[in-house]
Amino acid sequence: MFFTKIILATLLLSAAIAFEQKCFFPELARDFDAYKLHGTTWYTGLQTNDAVAANIKCERAGNFTETSTGFQTDFRTFKKSNEHIDWVAHFTFLRSAVYQESKVKDVENVLLERDFAFISDYLNYCMGILCSAEGQWIVWIYFQTKTPSLTNIAAAYNELQRLGVSTQLYASQCEKAH
Repeated sequence: MFFTKIILATLLLSAAIAFEQKCFFPELARDFDAYKLHGTTWYTGLQTNDAVAANIKCERAGNFTETSTGFQTDFRTFKKSNEHIDWVAHFTFLRSAVYQESKVKDVENVLLERDFAFISDYLNYCMGILCSAEGQWIVWIYFQTKTPSLTNIAAAYNELQRLGVSTQLYASQCEKAH
C-alpha cells in the first residue's frame, strides 16, 4: 500500500509539472513556402481553445501570394453569430518558417501580435503555431476540406509531436459554416 501511494504521488507530481510547463517556440528546419499553397483553399479543422477561436466557427484561407517581405493570404472568418468577415493578412518573414502579421485588424488580433510558425506538408495540413504571452500554445490547423480525413489529421498530429508541441485541440465547426 505504501509503495502504491508513492507511485501515485509520483505520477500526480509528474502530471502537475507537465501541465505547468510553458510553451516554447519550436525551431523549424524548413521554411514555409507560400507559393506551394497558391491555388488551394484551406479550412480550419482543429484549433486550441483560445480567445480568438471562442468567437469563430470556421476560417477559410486562400489566395496565398508571395510578397517582397513574406506572403499574404485572403481569409473569410465565419463567426458564431452567423456573420462572416473577409480580410487579407500580410505576414512578414523573420526567420525560417517564422513570420509576424504586419497589420493588426481588430482587438481580437492583439493576441496575435506575436511571431507565427507556419508549417505545411502542402497536401494534408497547413498550420499556424504561436506561443502566447502567457506561455500557452495557440495552434490552428487547416485542411483542404471542411471534413478532413483521418490521414490528414494524423499527418498534422505527427508533425506537432515531432515539433514537441503538446496541447489540447478542438474540432472546428466548418461543416456548419456557409
